[in-house]
Amino acid sequence: MTRRRQSRKPAIALWMLVALLDAALLVAAAGLVTVLVVAALLTVTGLIGGLWVTQHRASPGTTGRAAAASLMSGPSMARRRRA
Repeated sequence: MTRRRQSRKPAIALWMLVALLDAALLVAAAGLVTVLVVAALLTVTGLIGGLWVTQHRASPGTTGRAAAASLMSGPSMARRRRA
């Protein structure tokens, strides 16, 4: 007996509906203002974290050890080996 392959898309759509209903229940339980304040705090935290990450990345022209060395606050690995 052969079985028909079932797609995963209906299951994903069902879980998306469950998540939407969970959010609606959260708003109903905690209040709209509370949920908006928490969402705003999470957004600001994410923006600050993203800004920090972009400011502390290696410069675009560096690769490999040079990129890793630019992230370190002390002397680079090449300087340590020569010494």
